[in-house]
Amino acid sequence: MGLNRLRTFLRRHRRIALDTSIFIYQLEANARYLALTDHIFSWLERPVNKAVTSTITMTELLVQPYRDSDEQRVDEFYGLLSTYPNLDWIAPNLEIADLAARIRARTT
Repeated sequence: MGLNRLRTFLRRHRRIALDTSIFIYQLEANARYLALTDHIFSWLERPVNKAVTSTITMTELLVQPYRDSDEQRVDEFYGLLSTYPNLDWIAPNLEIADLAARIRARTT
């Protein structure tokens, strides 16, 4: 997805779901995706916009810092993400798992 297409998408929506990869690209400043993720997180900071992600996202993001015994990075990730504006965290349950599987089946 290009930046113009992303802008168009975000103009049409006030609430989106974010997968772990978006956070990874942003936190690692991935050169290929940084313009896109910067735009997503700037969009999210506006009070009228909201995003939702699963607590599994936090699990996946913390694996590498824990593997590296990098407690400072764990604290940075946790502090940033747990307080990010307009970002809601949902704990998965069976209904959410089923819905996620349906969405993934249609989009990947």
